[in-house]
Amino acid sequence: VVGAGAAGLPAAISARDQGASVIVIEENYDIGGHAMVSGGFIPLGGGTRLQKKYGIEDSADHVYLDHTNHRIPEGKYGDRELIRVWADESLATVEFLIENGVRFVDRLPTIEDGGSVPRRLQAELFSRDLKDTINGRNGSGVVRPLEKSARAKGVEVLLRHKMTRIIREHPSSGKVLGVTATVDGRSVSVRASKGVILATGGHSSNVSFRRMFDPRLTEVKRGPDGIPIP
Repeated sequence: VVGAGAAGLPAAISARDQGASVIVIEENYDIGGHAMVSGGFIPLGGGTRLQKKYGIEDSADHVYLDHTNHRIPEGKYGDRELIRVWADESLATVEFLIENGVRFVDRLPTIEDGGSVPRRLQAELFSRDLKDTINGRNGSGVVRPLEKSARAKGVEVLLRHKMTRIIREHPSSGKVLGVTATVDGRSVSVRASKGVILATGGHSSNVSFRRMFDPRLTEVKRGPDGIPIP
């Protein structure tokens, strides 16, 4: 699994739950990715525990309809088949997070922009220690418990490993055999007996994706000192 954020950690845990041996490689010195510095909000519903506690009725169909509503600007960019799967798995995903240690703030869920049902949850802050939370953000309440669960289940996490290449049977085709990464100035290869999951970068690092919403969000130009150039 490439990337130890909000996508990579659940993928690693799920693979371990199904009996696979799992190695996660992460470029950063710590786990968490973009999710670590997020507000820890989870826009999942379908009839979660907190929704039921506060008398909110919801369903997978309701989730699907909200996220394919043509009146919402972002709705026109969604892949209907993927949204259907996401809606159907929404409730199970919340239960998965809870089972793997994520705790949510006990309050009435809120409504997302354009939504019709309150379903947005927020993870509790993991710790008051800034070394754990990175700027004291609630996103730590998502990724730190997932990290703890993944490690307890036997997932091996290799930090400071930057993926540089996907290894395939042929240069640009054939079965994926593993990845090459750099660490401390040297190159290492990791063989994959089952498969490779790419879960790195986050949607905000996808230039083509973010430019669908705002064409001004191009690649950031940086000077020799690494500082962004206006």
